[in-house]
Amino acid sequence: MIEEATLIYREHYNEIVIDTISLFDGVKETLLDFHSKGINLTVASSKGKAALIKILKKQNIYDIFSLVGGEEDAKNKKPAPDIVNLIIDKYNYQLNECLVVGDTIFDNEMGQRAYVDTCGVTYGNNTREKLEKQKPNYVIDSFINLIEIV
Repeated sequence: MIEEATLIYREHYNEIVIDTISLFDGVKETLLDFHSKGINLTVASSKGKAALIKILKKQNIYDIFSLVGGEEDAKNKKPAPDIVNLIIDKYNYQLNECLVVGDTIFDNEMGQRAYVDTCGVTYGNNTREKLEKQKPNYVIDSFINLIEIV
């Protein structure tokens, strides 16, 4: 019954997701700036791919991502590094060329387990204190601060 309940939840979530999510201040502008500079942007999420694509299209940023990785793209979910490793392998990146940015300790642990730099953002799910305990390479209070890092 768990699988059936999960399927029902995902179908309902995919119907309502567009109206429930918006971007934080400075996110779109910063991402567009990175994209215009030729920086490859990808998504590594534990959300389903269909929901991710809807969200990104609604925010008019879907086309700037070279890969949108959702839960179905990785055998093991966050904090396992599977989705990050998939991106690294697909684009033949060196580990020092990658940065995982996330608002949870699980995002940062995922990046750490993939041996790439990590950046915690304090305006999402976890507090600065909780993020700092995970020891990311960077912690920022505003997405636009990524410009100083990247």
